[in-house]
Amino acid sequence: KPERAMELPVATEILVRGMHDGWFTGKALADFFNATDTDWINARRIINGVDRARIIAGYAMSYHAALENEIPVATTAQPSAVAKPVRRRRNTTRLTPAPNLSPRKDGLKPQRQNR
Repeated sequence: KPERAMELPVATEILVRGMHDGWFTGKALADFFNATDTDWINARRIINGVDRARIIAGYAMSYHAALENEIPVATTAQPSAVAKPVRRRRNTTRLTPAPNLSPRKDGLKPQRQNR
């Protein structure tokens, strides 16, 4: 019954197992987060390619920091110290680079961070 995917317990299991096992795009969490690599930007490929990858990486890093520090995060939280959107003319958005993420001239190549 596909309609069950709208139920929170089922949707949660699909989300967690799908990201862990690579159900959605063939890419899994372990491809981007493991003992030697942490790639917040390209981890977007687990779900949906690289659309809005930098802003989503900022959200993910904020949530990760909150979880590691046991800080409650509101569901509408914006990534304050990680990536701040700067409104510009002509309705475009430029992001300030997050710590340890340098802007790339050649697009979204893997940016590995060693732990």
